[in-house]
Amino acid sequence: MPLIDADVHNAFADARAELRPFLPRLWQEFADRHGIAVPPAGYVSPVGVQREDARPPSGGLAGSDPDHLVRDHLDRYGIDYAILTGSHVLGVSTHFDPDWGTALATAYNMNLTGRWLDRSPRFRGSIIINHSDPAAAAREIDQEVKRIIDEFGGLEELLAATDGELETVDGVGEIRAKDIREGLRRQQEINLVDRYLQT
Repeated sequence: MPLIDADVHNAFADARAELRPFLPRLWQEFADRHGIAVPPAGYVSPVGVQREDARPPSGGLAGSDPDHLVRDHLDRYGIDYAILTGSHVLGVSTHFDPDWGTALATAYNMNLTGRWLDRSPRFRGSIIINHSDPAAAAREIDQEVKRIIDEFGGLEELLAATDGELETVDGVGEIRAKDIREGLRRQQEINLVDRYLQT
C-alpha cells in the first residue's frame, strides 16, 4: 500500500514571476503594478505556519523547490506520493474582485502542471478554484477534464482507456484513475437512463 502525504503546501519561489506568464494581459499589467495580492487564508499560529526545516538550501519559502521537496520530504520519509494543495493562493475566493481571484486560480493550476506535476510522477495536484464565482469554477474543472481527454485524443479513446493508461497522464495516479473510470461509468449509466426516458 502506498504512503501518501495528502497535505503538501507547495509554494512559490517568486509568485509574480511564476504566475505572470499564465495571467491574461490585463492581469499581467495589474500584477506588474500591484504584485500578486491574495487575501490570507486565515491560518494563524504563534510560531508561524512555514516549517523552517522544509526551506530549500536556496533560502526560499518552505515547499518552494520541487527537487528539494522530493529529496528532503518524499525520499527522506519514504513517501510515495504527495498531494500538492498550494500555498499563498488559498484565499483567492475571498478577494474583493472575483475576476482577479479566477485569474489567479487558473494561473496557479497552469503553473502547478508545468512546474510541479511535470517535475515528478510522485506529485499529484489538487485544483484551485474561485468559490465566489461558481461558473468560473466549473469552467476551471472543465479545463482539467478537457486536458485529460486531449491526452487520449478524444472522448471515445478516453472511454476505452485502461486504468493503467489513465495512470500515465500527468496528475493522474492509481486512485484517481479508478475515480475517473467510476465517474465515466456513472455518466454512461445516466446517459442510458436519459435515452430510455426520452423514448
